[in-house]
Amino acid sequence: MQDPAIPLKILYVEDELLTCSAMSALLRALGHEVVACVTSAEEALDLVAAGCEFSVLVTDIKLPGISGIELAKRAYAARPGLSIVFATGLGYLVAQELPFRFALLSKPFSPEHLRHVLAHITAVDQISNAA
Repeated sequence: MQDPAIPLKILYVEDELLTCSAMSALLRALGHEVVACVTSAEEALDLVAAGCEFSVLVTDIKLPGISGIELAKRAYAARPGLSIVFATGLGYLVAQELPFRFALLSKPFSPEHLRHVLAHITAVDQISNAA
């Protein structure tokens, strides 16, 4: 299953522990590094503030406390150029205009769809950052 041209360093945020574990395993099977899998936006923001190295934030939208959308805004403000993927069953909540590019991965999704979304968002961001 592994085949990414460049393995990604991913911070994954999901409040359901079983989903967190399964998705981390899938991301690793696809050849990526999951630098951390945390269950709240607050934990993720602590990692951002601590300088944790990652290039892609994959987050659910509906999280306890701070939402995944607010997490993405704050993380992107701290790290312009960060690739953002919302993995959620609540994609309609991202109808608002956000100050960054993002990809939407609607739950449930297949490993192939995940692979495609990660390849697309990082390719688009690499082109944008080079311009």
